[in-house]
Amino acid sequence: MNPKWHFNTQRLCDRTRDPNNDAFFTAESLDNLSEALVREGIQNSLDAALRTNENIRQVRVRIRYEQSASAEARGYIAKMFGTAQAHFEHGLSISSLEQLFGKDCGYLLFEDFGTKGLLGDVEECRLERAAQNAFFSFFRAEGLSSKSLGSLGRWGIGKQVFPTSSRLHGMLGLTVRDETPRRVLMGSAVVRTHSINGQDFQPDAWFGNRVDIDKPVSPVTDENTIDEFIKIFGLKRADESGLSIVVPSVDERVNIEDLRRGIVRSFFWPILQGELVVDLETPGGAWHLDAETLSTHRDLLPANEAAVLEFAAWASTAKPSEYVLLPDQGAVRPDWRALNSLLLPEDKLNEIRDHLEKDKHVCVCIPVRVRPKYEGGRESASSFLVFIESCRDAGYRTLFLRDGIVITDVRCPLMSGFRSVVVVDERGLAGLLTIWLES
Repeated sequence: MNPKWHFNTQRLCDRTRDPNNDAFFTAESLDNLSEALVREGIQNSLDAALRTNENIRQVRVRIRYEQSASAEARGYIAKMFGTAQAHFEHGLSISSLEQLFGKDCGYLLFEDFGTKGLLGDVEECRLERAAQNAFFSFFRAEGLSSKSLGSLGRWGIGKQVFPTSSRLHGMLGLTVRDETPRRVLMGSAVVRTHSINGQDFQPDAWFGNRVDIDKPVSPVTDENTIDEFIKIFGLKRADESGLSIVVPSVDERVNIEDLRRGIVRSFFWPILQGELVVDLETPGGAWHLDAETLSTHRDLLPANEAAVLEFAAWASTAKPSEYVLLPDQGAVRPDWRALNSLLLPEDKLNEIRDHLEKDKHVCVCIPVRVRPKYEGGRESASSFLVFIESCRDAGYRTLFLRDGIVITDVRCPLMSGFRSVVVVDERGLAGLLTIWLES
């Protein structure tokens, strides 16, 4: 069976949709599509990390940006999307699909290693049976995810940045997992509701195999087809679990400098902690971003952000024995609007001042209690860290990190004379913060 793109017919009762208006992301994110790509992709790779018994994760992400694909790759993309040429031409409102396969047709490859891959039954299509099914969330759902309290990824929404970055509004994904089938390849695309010869079709499409028009599309498991896909796009994935995504005919807004900047800006903390390594490749050069090389990329950032990066380099090496630990009594029902003696006793306040005067920086560990609202949820002890550094500069906002990623939409006032970073790494509290931010 030869895999191809499949569209479903539109019923009279179905809504006419134009999903490709970039409404999945804020205007700020779309102004910098490259940063949105790395932010959403790496965030979910970190969440899908394989963890050791000591809860340590080590994720490697490889991003290859081909601004102009080889003739072989362009021909492969043209042949693949040509299986539904009329659908894409009408759905994208273009006169000829061939115009997207010229020398300016590039692609972006995103691969993660040290991760679980997309687990779950690859044939499952019913929502009530799809809980915790990452494959279903990635390929068959929109606006839904397999996220739980301890899981911070958002494949329900975050995945949309990949087709948004394609002029074909599509993506292809190869996942390897410790389940059967082990290697599966599938594609998805979202264009517009469109008509061909008087027949209306829905905007969603899937690349794979289909035995009946009333049956869902199944992923490709044929080894020869998968091996050809790996060869054409230069994947490094062999039999190691994880996910490889290809964005074909990549949008002209994507560029290498913004990809680099997005990695440094959003993921400096897990890189500094040794939890993340990123390899960024182009035909003309390559960059390896890890804890040792991160500082060489500081020139990508404005001066105030670069200063925070240097501060974070110290913070990532601070030992628990060096923290100022606030008392547990203040964690019961803390009133963050008023610093009372229960939350911040005078002796702890003096200890913080001493560190700032002598060392110019301090880490404060603040205990809190977390109690899930679901039935049977047990209250547990948690904490978060606040790193503070004295400086002579003005105009700094506190930076908030949740499980290694910068939270971009926190509003807080400018500070003068201090830089500060709030780190929420404890899984229970980080999961709670994720749900609150997305509600």
